[in-house]
Amino acid sequence: MLSAKSFFQKQFANHQDTRSIQSQLLALSQSSDQTVADLALLCLRCYVSYQIVSSCLRLVDRFGDRHSFKLSDILPLVLHDQGQAKLREKTLPFEILRSFQPEKGSLSTWTARFVQQYPALTRFLAEQGLLLISNWALLNDTTEKQLCRMLSEIYLLSPREIDRSISLLKAYHAVYRDDPTRSGRCIPPSIAQLRAIAQSLGSSDSLDGLMSRLNRLGNYVRQYRVWCRRGSVLTCPLDSVVIPQMAIEKQVCPLETRFLRRYRQALVTELDAVILDILTTRIQKMHEVAAEHFLLSLYGLYCEQKTMRQIALELGLPGQYRVVRLLQLSKLRSTIQAQLIDRLKLRLAPFLPTTGIDLDRVLQEELEPLFKLDSQYLQTPVSFRSSESRSVFTLRMEHCLEKLVTGRRNPLVTMVQAG
Repeated sequence: MLSAKSFFQKQFANHQDTRSIQSQLLALSQSSDQTVADLALLCLRCYVSYQIVSSCLRLVDRFGDRHSFKLSDILPLVLHDQGQAKLREKTLPFEILRSFQPEKGSLSTWTARFVQQYPALTRFLAEQGLLLISNWALLNDTTEKQLCRMLSEIYLLSPREIDRSISLLKAYHAVYRDDPTRSGRCIPPSIAQLRAIAQSLGSSDSLDGLMSRLNRLGNYVRQYRVWCRRGSVLTCPLDSVVIPQMAIEKQVCPLETRFLRRYRQALVTELDAVILDILTTRIQKMHEVAAEHFLLSLYGLYCEQKTMRQIALELGLPGQYRVVRLLQLSKLRSTIQAQLIDRLKLRLAPFLPTTGIDLDRVLQEELEPLFKLDSQYLQTPVSFRSSESRSVFTLRMEHCLEKLVTGRRNPLVTMVQAG
């Protein structure tokens, strides 16, 4: 390292910008003088190693606490260069320097990109529930057939919802993925692209609503891929919050298997029905302005990831305390939970594997965590939330609110008049 330092100081005695130094070192690394070439390459390797550490520090700073990993967990996966005279092939520093093209960007940006795409690191992060890829790239890489299977078998959406989602993906592919002017990087769709997608769908959704739907679709794909990369059993992710993942067929008798399957199926359909019924009833009992504020507040909270302070400002309310008072979330959760238990008891009682089971107590114990997780999720600062930490209840609230709001010019008038 001392020889590299001396070489660097001799070559660049006069101050130069980083880009110029990198270009000269790359040229020197191709020198016919092997000593000069090796020293120039060693200088570049030092810089790359520094950038690898910086990239890892940024990952830990952004995601470490949320996904339970430290710098010492990820650095050994990517920092392979120990300063030997010859750089081993098939290591990250080797790949970075071999493929770097100065005319296309800086070495620091190139290094950061390679770090985030390095297989050993991406595998580890996926095991922690983190995918370093945008929703737009995920949607680009998802076929209609894959999405159909995912939404029907994993998320248990209705045929109508699946058709609607597939139409959205198809329009997205046609406008965004197949855009000949798009650069390699997957950035959020432009306003013009969103308008083209809406036109292709014949949709009256607002651009914000369309963006929300695309993001939700991307989150479905993200969660599915995280579970797959973790090596989890291919089962409905909603179940993982309610019923511990297990090889049911090997551990319980056929009657219990039948009951658990009925429970999974009934949970989503009955939860949706209860949420829609209770929200509609509450809206019908309010005067029009309060009803509008109530629905838009819930939509902002669950579907748009807004804080209560932001919602209060947008609705012209004096403070977030008014949003808290308007929504009464604790009471709302309790009402939904009580009605859900009543409906599930009617659906599931005929399928109990044995007599003498206290179905009330069983359902209470199974459902309580869903509502606690929802409360914890909404209390977590928006920047620290992860899509994987949402409970079944949170997911179904998003779904039902989307159903109530999206695609209606004035959804409130329809609901209020229906009362």
